[in-house]
Amino acid sequence: MKVSFPYYQSPDGGDFPVAQISLSYRLRKTDITPLVDSGAGMSLFDLDVAKELGVPLRKGDRIDLSGVGGRIHGYFHTVTFSIGRLTFKAPVVFSGEFDVGVNLLGR
Repeated sequence: MKVSFPYYQSPDGGDFPVAQISLSYRLRKTDITPLVDSGAGMSLFDLDVAKELGVPLRKGDRIDLSGVGGRIHGYFHTVTFSIGRLTFKAPVVFSGEFDVGVNLLGR
């Protein structure tokens, strides 16, 4: 399935694809606009998103991640994604050490 995303133009002139999505966990839901990162093997969201959804953070499986910004740890949880008319469940990682200022929507 092909999905197109709008681009956000940053103040420094860079263009970045973003997605308007809804996430739900149990009976709670939140709308976010993460950066689409086609190179990321998973979606990575900050603790604010986990708190809005009421995710019991430490009940998820712990994972250590490394990338360009260094090493962080987070917790796996499965949430429901809604992007346009498409709805599906997928694993995500929530981390309090992820401080790049934007949530990432991975593959």
